[in-house]
Amino acid sequence: VQLMFVMNGKLVVFYSPKAACTTVAAWFVRNVLRIREVGMAPRIWSNNKGYRCPWKQAYTFAQKNYKSILFTRRPTSRIVSAFISKFYVYKRRPLLHYVQLEKFSQKLLNVVYPGKSGGVSLSFVQFLDAIQAELDRGKRLNTHWNSQFPRKNERKGKSIPDFNYVVRQENFDQDLALVNQALNINDYLPKQINPTKFPPHYSGADAFLGDIGTLQLHAQNILLKADNLINDEIQRKINRIYQEDYNILDRYYQ
Repeated sequence: VQLMFVMNGKLVVFYSPKAACTTVAAWFVRNVLRIREVGMAPRIWSNNKGYRCPWKQAYTFAQKNYKSILFTRRPTSRIVSAFISKFYVYKRRPLLHYVQLEKFSQKLLNVVYPGKSGGVSLSFVQFLDAIQAELDRGKRLNTHWNSQFPRKNERKGKSIPDFNYVVRQENFDQDLALVNQALNINDYLPKQINPTKFPPHYSGADAFLGDIGTLQLHAQNILLKADNLINDEIQRKINRIYQEDYNILDRYYQ
């Protein structure tokens, strides 16, 4: 989880990558800080300006008299989004080569293919298995595929706060409008920023493709969707990795 907070307003915001984090940062700057333009990506700007704090401190704020907002997303759709945007396509461009990947994606790929440097072909199954392998080794995961909450062994007795407001990505505009109203702040609802886009000639498929490598999928110009990647076995893998997230989030998705 990543955090932004405002001391004077006594507000703490909890959010995670691949859960509308770019849009959340735009809302934070525009609505909470009341700044219309910052000249760079709002998330980078807010981090640079010190609107970040360690999660332990943020949890303490939330359990005292700070108003707290959780921005969240269902774990299954979040990890599918992470796989597609970090290993398959980025801004309509196919990710075909190791050098196209961000450093943290290269690091995870090296779990599957040690010393890999050329073409990239990673299936969703391999991706999940690599994440599980890193967890089994006690490694810290990158925030894009780590859990949305600190894991129990990291919390060391600290409890998850009872959040005052929860904004679900699946109901983003409606949930955020209620937060704006409750906090008596601008009713600005940011548009979706940085959505995953595919090359225009890619098209959908109905088959299960979770065990097919990305290079093979690109060769068929597949517009990859969650339905292509999830079956019962895959869902069990995701449940195991993100069980704590599911336990915490269940009450917000009733």
